[in-house]
Amino acid sequence: MTVTSTAEAVGKNVRITNILRVKRGLSQAKRNEFQIALYDELVPKACKTNLENAAFEKGLYYTFLYFNTYGEKLAEFIVNKRACGRV
Repeated sequence: MTVTSTAEAVGKNVRITNILRVKRGLSQAKRNEFQIALYDELVPKACKTNLENAAFEKGLYYTFLYFNTYGEKLAEFIVNKRACGRV
């Protein structure tokens, strides 16, 4: 469950930070599994959304960050033109 979600622009990067209510101390394997599932779901959608976005063509990119309420990083990935080329 998402507790908070924020977005901020830093230059050409839009950083989207999500805080989730997830138990403390997830194993690296579980965090990797979570990151892969998120990546597979979000990247194609973000790429499709930015298909005709001129700013995306000029270097706009997104950083998705996920933390639990204890401050532990669960996932981080970047969606840019290069990542969209792999989808």
